[in-house]
Amino acid sequence: MTRTLRWMYWGAFVIQFALPPQVSRGEDLEISLANAAREPLIELVLPPQGSPDHVSLTAEGLLIRQARDVPGRPVGVAGVNMLLPASGDFSATLDCKCLRLEEPSEGWGQGLLLQVVLDDKPQTILKLARFAYPGQGQLCHAEITHVVGDAPAEYFYREMEFEEGSLVISRAGREVTFAVDNGSGLQVIETRTCPSADVRTVQAFCTRLEKGNTEAEFLLRRLRIQADHVLEGMLVGLGALVSSLRAPFEPEAGAYAHGHQHPGDGSGARIHLMAGH
Repeated sequence: MTRTLRWMYWGAFVIQFALPPQVSRGEDLEISLANAAREPLIELVLPPQGSPDHVSLTAEGLLIRQARDVPGRPVGVAGVNMLLPASGDFSATLDCKCLRLEEPSEGWGQGLLLQVVLDDKPQTILKLARFAYPGQGQLCHAEITHVVGDAPAEYFYREMEFEEGSLVISRAGREVTFAVDNGSGLQVIETRTCPSADVRTVQAFCTRLEKGNTEAEFLLRRLRIQADHVLEGMLVGLGALVSSLRAPFEPEAGAYAHGHQHPGDGSGARIHLMAGH
């Protein structure tokens, strides 16, 4: 590690403990994914080596092109991790555009996924996706799942048009709301109870499960989190290229929308390779 990097990380450490561990209410942090390669808060997730998929940075954001299945070539996920611990009420928003998404011929589906990972014992994951499913077409899909333990996952689906707009996961108290804005206003997919644990990370991926996948193309433009408390000392110490707005954050109250279940190099951003299923 260079002397500059050692001082940068030491500065981050000192700032975290010199300031109160939680800063004032109303933190609003937004990252342009066009800057993903040089943003310390962003960890790029690239397709596995040998994959026919392609990731590129454009003036508009992170462009991800997924090829149809190629025998003998690996498949996986591509996207970003937002390395941002936060606590209390929050809202995570992915501004994106669906340039191409077709129904796969078989398998479990493919598409774009926004997820919030909580720092609780079951390792709860809150998911909101725009997916295409075999025999079902394109759907918006919300899910609450747990990495540890036997608690069953909860699934909710909604048929709606989506070419561009925002995927939004927000929590107020112990209530999480999954919503989509496709240009005609925010539409709630589902509202459910969930843990009030801290946010560990926010992730946005283009992913495909199993086989039978078709060509898909997504543009990930901006990733934003509004939260009661964010560890801002760490952000400043790492030289984060974010804007911080101090307006009070007041999450909107959720409304129930009953779903149904279907069967069946820059400034130090890290590059992480993740193999697919």
